[in-house]
Amino acid sequence: MKASSEVRFHLKSVPIQRDGKVPIDDLIHIPHYRKRISKKRVEQIAIEKYRKYGKGIDFTDVIREGPCSKEKSQRILKDCCRNRRDKRGDLHKPILFRTPTRTSPQQFFPNCMHADIIEDLKKRGNVPIHPTGVSPPHSSSFSSKYIIEHQKAQTFLEVLTQLPFSPPYIHKLQLMLHIKKNGSNL
Repeated sequence: MKASSEVRFHLKSVPIQRDGKVPIDDLIHIPHYRKRISKKRVEQIAIEKYRKYGKGIDFTDVIREGPCSKEKSQRILKDCCRNRRDKRGDLHKPILFRTPTRTSPQQFFPNCMHADIIEDLKKRGNVPIHPTGVSPPHSSSFSSKYIIEHQKAQTFLEVLTQLPFSPPYIHKLQLMLHIKKNGSNL
């Protein structure tokens, strides 16, 4: 049996006989073409992954769907981010978009959910990890100006208490004091 130019044969892991020939039954037929992945399918995968995990698709998702090389899958994703024209010449919006922030590997999100995804990503980025804040005095009738002035006084007091322990090379210290005439000195 001769192998044609359109069909390739690969060997299975079989022990080779003494004469070096492999039985024809142990050959595996693998067609030369590969399964193409449509842009509509790429969009479906992106929507499913975002709804399930809150993440965008990357080249590994395309490779899993339709076996192709890394470069080919990256090209497919980049092509899905461009405006495209159909056979009649009508312009269509891109299927996917990239966020302004870089990720490794680059993530692509479905364009049909653009507003929701951007809103969600903004919320994720603005959450402080260890929030800090000013704890107001026990009485809440004080204004925020008083709280800031109180913090300044506390900081100044801390600096004054640390002066005896400061290095001896500080030889000039200037202090400025403001006292209001109405009797309140804060």
